[in-house]
Amino acid sequence: MNKLGGIMNKRELLETWYRRVWLEEDLTAVDELLAEKAPSHGLEKTPHLGPKDFKAFTVAMLQLIKDTQITIDDYMESGEQVSVLMNVQAKCRKTDKPVQMFGLAMCRISDGKIRHAYNYADFIGL
Repeated sequence: MNKLGGIMNKRELLETWYRRVWLEEDLTAVDELLAEKAPSHGLEKTPHLGPKDFKAFTVAMLQLIKDTQITIDDYMESGEQVSVLMNVQAKCRKTDKPVQMFGLAMCRISDGKIRHAYNYADFIGL
């Protein structure tokens, strides 16, 4: 929901996702914004399936980074499909050194939830 109580548009949903999950480290957002059994490909060897799997990945990543900032460099939308090119800057939790990574997410969004995601992340930069 947006501030006016209406359903978020797709870009607002993704911006909310990135802000709450990665910047605020709010795992309840995963349950709220990711559909049950929604597959998420490309972040690990096997796809995540739904909020439970994705939260396990998120917890592992959040143990590595802090002070995360995400900039959406490009956004495209066609029907239920959206693509986001992003720049992620953070600090390593152990060393406090800055890290940077670029990523691409292609998602299917409907009824206020992420239903399917394909991800590419430059984990070498991270």
